[in-house]
Amino acid sequence: AIMDAKDAFLAAKELKRKIYENLPFK
Repeated sequence: AIMDAKDAFLAAKELKRKIYENLPFK
């Protein structure tokens, strides 16, 4: 369960990073 939560956290962080990279303003 702990690893699942960690994986979910890392996935969310990766998704945020992708979103920030695609923002038209930096």
